[in-house]
Amino acid sequence: MSSDPQSIFIAHRRELLAWLTYRVHDMHVAQDMLQELFLRFIEVTAVAPVQDARAYLFQMARNMLIDMARQQEARKTAAVAPEELVHIKDTAPGPDQSLAGRQRLLQLAEALQELPPLTQDIFMRVRVQEQSYQQVANALDISTSSVQKHLARALAHAMARLPLH
Repeated sequence: MSSDPQSIFIAHRRELLAWLTYRVHDMHVAQDMLQELFLRFIEVTAVAPVQDARAYLFQMARNMLIDMARQQEARKTAAVAPEELVHIKDTAPGPDQSLAGRQRLLQLAEALQELPPLTQDIFMRVRVQEQSYQQVANALDISTSSVQKHLARALAHAMARLPLH
């Protein structure tokens, strides 16, 4: 058998399609999954060769079925009568709260502008982009201790500049 990923996949295509169709009970869904499986297999084999391609393909297909079942379970919602929806409290902020939030955000932005550019960058990466200290340290070629110190400086400055509400 050829070591070309496309040839390997084609050699197992019929068997995979039959197996997927049997499990999902829908030929179109099985074909879509097979296409996705092909793309994933090509990506994986581009990085490193696969020893037992057939076993690997079937394990990938099993994993896709598990992912599909999880997604379907997450999408399920219980049927609720429309009159029951009336009693659900609206938790969205009102216009006053939205305005106050925007004003505090502007105050925070102004306070951050007063900080050195590196401290601003670190604050944005950690607090807004949700990067870890290690990720920020690696990206900026500094120690994690430096990241922590800059972040502490930014937070202390913001706390001092923003009035408590």
